[in-house]
Order: sequence, then structure tokens, then C-alpha cells
Amino acid sequence: MTRDFFNRERIRVRFRFSKRGDAKHMSHLDLAAVFEKALRRTGLPTSYTSGFNPRICLSFVSAASTSMECLREVFEVEFEDRIDVDGITEKVNLGLPAGVRTLSASCIPLKSKGRPTFFDYSARGAGWNAENMRTNVRGFLASESVPVTSVRKSGTKTNDIRRSVSELGFEDDELYFRVLDVSGHFARPDELFRALGLEEGKGDVDLARLDVGLADEEEGPSLTEKITSWKTERGRGGQEIRFKDKVEV
Repeated sequence: MTRDFFNRERIRVRFRFSKRGDAKHMSHLDLAAVFEKALRRTGLPTSYTSGFNPRICLSFVSAASTSMECLREVFEVEFEDRIDVDGITEKVNLGLPAGVRTLSASCIPLKSKGRPTFFDYSARGAGWNAENMRTNVRGFLASESVPVTSVRKSGTKTNDIRRSVSELGFEDDELYFRVLDVSGHFARPDELFRALGLEEGKGDVDLARLDVGLADEEEGPSLTEKITSWKTERGRGGQEIRFKDKVEV
């Protein structure tokens, strides 16, 4: 092996990305394949897994649900040698389909892995009754406990989602909320919808995840600021949301 090989310094890079428009229908596996392909095209020294089918060492902090727009998701990639992250988002974006864009990139400790602490959401539903929604939101916030039972492949499970939902509001026909990690569980949007009397679940809801909070990052703008930016951006019909001091576009 050459001296250059031993002088290499493996690094880990954290990317923020968005999944918008028609791209929201991409599955998690399809999204991973898209990023792997784009990273290969850059020619950068990405690290690979071992075995007969090596893959780029790429991991997502949280799976992005199909049919949900995502504005600031996170994935992390290992590189075999130190690289200059300035301009890397533009290189990756050249290989991405419409609606998927990397927004920022930063070096993090090699052994570090992003741990989500909160998720911010916005939702709009067809036929929601504004007066009923406000009443149900006030009732939820006034409750000390809100048990919700879900049927999963592993069986029936009941979770008290009240402590997980730290912020909740309804304004201009739009529901917005923040969910926290409580004993390893984040309240799911469909659980909250059922707790608010929306028995049809999220199938008739236009759902967007505005942000993912990480334990090793500063919290940044408040949920209210994010909602304001989201409404302004959506009203312009643009393709990127801009959160102050947080996203490079």
C-alpha cells in the first residue's frame, strides 16, 4: 500500500435535503438508491460496505414516509479521505431528479450519528371543519393523557401521545405540531389525527415534515417561524423553503 493510503483521514458528512413535489411519492429505498447514484457521479472518495454487494456507507437519521413532502431531512455519508464540503451540494444535486435536493453539508465526528429529538409537521385536510378542529386542539392540549391504540404487524399497542406532542395549533385551515422523543417513542401523525377525531387517518391529509431536530445541533427557528416561512414559500409556488440561518440554497 502507498504512503498516500495510510495518510488518508476518514470523515463523516451530514447532509440536509428536501423531497418535494412529485418526488414525495418516492419510497425510502428508492431515495437511498438515488443518493447513492448521485454520490458515485461526483467521483468523491466515498466509503463502501464490505461483502459481495458493497454499498456506499450512507445512513438516514429517519425514514421519510412515502407521499409526505420533507423540507429538511438528514442523511450521513462516510468518506475515505478528507474532502472540501464547500460546493459538494451542487455536485450531488447534478445527479438528483427533480424535487430532490441537498441543501447543506457539514463535517461531523466520524463516530457521531444523528439522533432525532423532535419532528415538526404541517398538515392540511380536505373537508376539515375549522371550528371542530380548534375545539379538538384545545381539548387535546388541556388533557393530561391521550391514549391512542394502533394495530400493527406485531399486534395491538396503546401509546399515550400527550407528552410527545409538545406544540399543537390550528390556523388558516392548517394543523401544525411538534413531536418529541418520549421513552423511545415519537407520536406518529396518524395517531394524532385519530386523537383529534380524524378517523379517516392521514390518507386524505396533505402532510409535510418541516424539520428534524438533532441532539448535537442547535434548535434553530421556532415552529411558528417555520410555519410562516412554509406558508410564504408555498404561496409563491417556489421549490425551496428558507429557514433563517439554517439552510443553504
